[in-house]
Amino acid sequence: MYVSTLEPLLVECEEVLRLVKEGEIESARSHIDRVRYLRSVIARTREQVDATNPSFVDAAASSSVELISTYRELAENVNQRISSIDQLIAKVTQSFTMDELFDSIAGLKLFLDSALPGIWDFNQDMAVITDSYGLDIRDVL
Repeated sequence: MYVSTLEPLLVECEEVLRLVKEGEIESARSHIDRVRYLRSVIARTREQVDATNPSFVDAAASSSVELISTYRELAENVNQRISSIDQLIAKVTQSFTMDELFDSIAGLKLFLDSALPGIWDFNQDMAVITDSYGLDIRDVL
């Protein structure tokens, strides 16, 4: 169940890191958004399974040590990559003042990458933007 989402999530995370290292920040942003979306799929799937049959995941997991090992390894790799991505975004964002970030489209995009939660579905989640930069942020979203 989760392997079908964790594997593409890992691929997307690795692609983000590769693109950032190559200086392809704009291309990396679309993959960061995909990572957010895939994480939201995992979260929703877990909530739905728990709500309908709380013991389903435990029963499936306990039936196969190999399955548990696969999940654990994939999850650890994904978590490591997400942590690296978060650290990169934080490091770059901290090198600018808020005024500098809000002075350009690239800065606004960087701000959004640091401000949006790691689990975000652009089709279902919403944000209320109330400050003076609201229109600029809306346009970048």
